[in-house]
Amino acid sequence: MELLNFFVILLTIFGLTSSSPLRVDSYTRALLKLKSELQDDHNSLKDWVVPSVKKLHKSGSLYACTWSGIKCDNHSIVTSIDLSRKKLEEELSNLTRLQSLFLFKNQLEGSIPSELAKIKSLTDLDLRYNFLSGSISESFSKLKHLRLFNVSFNDISGSIPKGKVLKLMDKSNFIGNPKLCGAPLKPCLVSMGSITTLKFPQIVLLFLGLLLH
Repeated sequence: MELLNFFVILLTIFGLTSSSPLRVDSYTRALLKLKSELQDDHNSLKDWVVPSVKKLHKSGSLYACTWSGIKCDNHSIVTSIDLSRKKLEEELSNLTRLQSLFLFKNQLEGSIPSELAKIKSLTDLDLRYNFLSGSISESFSKLKHLRLFNVSFNDISGSIPKGKVLKLMDKSNFIGNPKLCGAPLKPCLVSMGSITTLKFPQIVLLFLGLLLH
């Protein structure tokens, strides 16, 4: 399944109400549903379980905050999901208070969902070493709190969105994508007919750079 579908799954299941037959909180139910949608051949999420029905705590008790890869704030709100190196073969979705999402070295494919950019609280997004393709949405350059956006070693193409948020990040966050260009990587080329050229301002800058050297 593509990355976008994974986000749709989480967005949907976090809308569950307390009418669930399991007397567990909505975050736990959501993550259990997520686990059921993942292909976990290495049993990486073996601790993502709740006790038997007889041993369940009163309604509202949280289980997810004790699971591996899950972090919660002081109010028991899930703020970080770290599934790095889990070798999972599925995808993830939109949590309104999510701050960190680490999914490097999995087997994620498809494009990076623009829905992620709607999480205004997002500070860290690590998607390196996957099989992601397509372009980077302009919306990510508008996330004021974003400090890490690592998509290196995928198959992402096109131009890196303009704006200080992404432009000022180290180029190591974008390397390993041969078809990706724009600051902080090399300038993008513009195709004109059968001739591929640099934009005039870029030519001037490159020429001045040669003179300075």
